[in-house]
Amino acid sequence: KQALLEAIGDADFSVRREGIQGLIVLGDSSVITQLEYVELSDPYEVEEPHSYPVREAAAKAIIELSNATR
Repeated sequence: KQALLEAIGDADFSVRREGIQGLIVLGDSSVITQLEYVELSDPYEVEEPHSYPVREAAAKAIIELSNATR
């Protein structure tokens, strides 16, 4: 878990995105607060089409982890 949390703060966007995927697999909803921060602040932006893939991955993870606790 700790390694995945460190990954979502990595300088490389692909490491951050893979860390988020790992947290989904882990299924631990206690990481939602950290994912919310990533969803609001990750700087990686794609120009065409305009998107924020790491933020979008974090949003998806939040939904999946929230649903898993119900």
